[in-house]
Amino acid sequence: MSRTQASPAEIMIRKIERGVTNKTIAATLGVTEQAVGFVFQGRSRSPRLRAAIAAALGWPESRIWPDARGRKPRTERQAIQEVA
Repeated sequence: MSRTQASPAEIMIRKIERGVTNKTIAATLGVTEQAVGFVFQGRSRSPRLRAAIAAALGWPESRIWPDARGRKPRTERQAIQEVA
């Protein structure tokens, strides 16, 4: 694991610090908690969900998913506007 990739524990701590849950992310996007969980688990690679999760955590996508390196970071507002 590279030094810039967040570990599962770091992700959990960040979620707690920012008051973010799978339920709140799902409600914001109009998807199920299961869909959000699948993205965190790597079972789904939805760019829309990844962008919204990263924005909610205040990190670039590549901090959570190393295969996202090189993508232009989006702000939380941009990610939310894309789903609206």
